[in-house]
Amino acid sequence: MTNPIIHPTTTRNTTRKIHFTEVPEVGTVVPYYAGSITLVKVVDRVKKDGSPGVLLVWQRSDGIIATSGMSSNSLTYNTRGIDL
Repeated sequence: MTNPIIHPTTTRNTTRKIHFTEVPEVGTVVPYYAGSITLVKVVDRVKKDGSPGVLLVWQRSDGIIATSGMSSNSLTYNTRGIDL
């Protein structure tokens, strides 16, 4: 008789770091990992499917600029084409 293989279960952190249902106001501060990020600009964009959307432009406490969508688990640091 064989014994079934039992794999250990792991818990995953699936909580999004950035999650808004409405566009936040410029100046909004959000905790982000060990520090915080401040919303410095909201840019209107057209999504790939043609629907309207927004791009949130954040500044970290060390001055680095990054972007995200309305709901995201991380920031994107390629900010070419974003004028502050």
